[in-house]
Parts: sequence; C-alpha cells; structure tokens
Amino acid sequence: MLKRLVWFGEHLVWFGLSLLILTSFYTAQTSATNLYWLASIGMPVDSAVVSATLFADWLGMNIHGEVPLSGLLGVALLLAFSATRVVTIWWVVESRYSYALAGAIGSAVLVICMPLALSDMELIAGARSLLGKFYLIAAGGVAGYFFGSQLTRLSK
Repeated sequence: MLKRLVWFGEHLVWFGLSLLILTSFYTAQTSATNLYWLASIGMPVDSAVVSATLFADWLGMNIHGEVPLSGLLGVALLLAFSATRVVTIWWVVESRYSYALAGAIGSAVLVICMPLALSDMELIAGARSLLGKFYLIAAGGVAGYFFGSQLTRLSK
C-alpha cells in the first residue's frame, strides 16, 4: 500500500512539474506576443517591462484568471497522458516519445478547439497566429517529453 502511494506521489510530482513547464511556455508566448505588439506601435519595451510583464502574466493567467490556464492545461494533459498510458499497455513504445506526442496532441486540441467552442474568440493571445499555435503545440510536446523521460527514469 505504501509503495503504491509513493508511486502515485512521484507521478503526481512529475505531472505537476510538466504542467508548470507548459504553463510557463504558454505565458512566455502570450507575453512575447503582447510585448511585440506594444513595441511595434512605438511603446518603449525594456528589460524591466519584460520581466514585470512575464511575472504579472504568469500570475494573472494561472492564478487570478476566471478560468486558470493551469486548470485548462491540466485537464488537457491529464486526458492525453491517461490515453497514452492505456495505449502503451498494448504498444511497446518508449514512453518519452509517446508522452511527447500526447502532450503535443493535448495542447493542439486545446489551442484549436477552444476558439471553435467560443465563437472564434481566441483567449490565449499567443495562439492568435499560426506560428504561435505551432509554438504552443511544440511546448506541449516538450512538457510531454519531460513527463515521459521521468517515467522512464522511475521504471529503471
């Protein structure tokens, strides 16, 4: 029983860290998009503004928002990683790559389907361009790769 609890706790920690990585990528992309726009219209953007914006956006998007980004991403990753776990029971695939694919798919579903559900309103500013969508999908892949590599390390 204790061994199972420790196993669950380790997986929960690695899931939380992969979620932290993904939310940080999402926040950085959104902040960069907004700061690029401000710079393009002549607003002064220096390192103090960049660091303050990153911090404020991370708090605002993950803690203070109506629907926290970490909650949306957590549900997307949980569904994608759970489906991957079921698939890897039958398929023998290295978990790093299968979880990287799952993270990318979970992020893609969120980035593509959220505007469809909200009448073409894009809530994540970093996903307004095609390049931004690709960046956020790749960020999901990075978070999934991190989670899968930790699972590989735990199983050895």
